[in-house]
Amino acid sequence: MISTVKDLEERKISLKVLTQNIDTSTPEGRLFFHMNAAFDQFQREIIVENTKAGLTSARKNGRIGGRPLLMADDKIRSAKAMLKDKENYPFISDIIKTLQVGRTTFYRHFPSDEIQRIRQ
Repeated sequence: MISTVKDLEERKISLKVLTQNIDTSTPEGRLFFHMNAAFDQFQREIIVENTKAGLTSARKNGRIGGRPLLMADDKIRSAKAMLKDKENYPFISDIIKTLQVGRTTFYRHFPSDEIQRIRQ
């Protein structure tokens, strides 16, 4: 359970930080604690704002974040052709090795029912 400052105050629990001489049982300690919390929240909001601005700028320049796709359109076309060619690629593992993709990645793009449909 996460307690808020209000919950702690109602339960008469105070915080005493020995290394920074903060004691929330005193008015000065509570003021210092709340000022630090306010600055931390402000800093977090500035970081979020700057991150969003950076992502917007990157999108305007044609860059998209995230991990690059392992199976781009050309690999998907190649995989379909290999799936149709049962003589040269009788096993799915042969196709996966040839394309140099993971088994999970392959099956994410080609579920079992899709494979059966293509191989008919």
